[in-house]
Amino acid sequence: MKIFSLTPINPEGPEWQHAKWNGVVVVRAEDEGHAGRVATMKIEWWKNLPAGAKSYNLWGDHRYSTIAEDTSGRFPADGPAELLEPSPDLF
Repeated sequence: MKIFSLTPINPEGPEWQHAKWNGVVVVRAEDEGHAGRVATMKIEWWKNLPAGAKSYNLWGDHRYSTIAEDTSGRFPADGPAELLEPSPDLF
């Protein structure tokens, strides 16, 4: 596994207005695509959407967030795919 940092491009944009989190996310995943899916599933951002609101795949879409491999060594690459930061307990 690898460690990835996902950063919103415009966290003040309308697509982020119902997001549970619009800061940097760090996940352990197989690749960039998997990183976006892990973040999306763990944060469950769509649960904040009011009826009729347009949904976006914020973490997995390069129009809304960047995904970069994190080689800082802050988190071990060994282990299951998971949300590392912020704490999963927030969601």
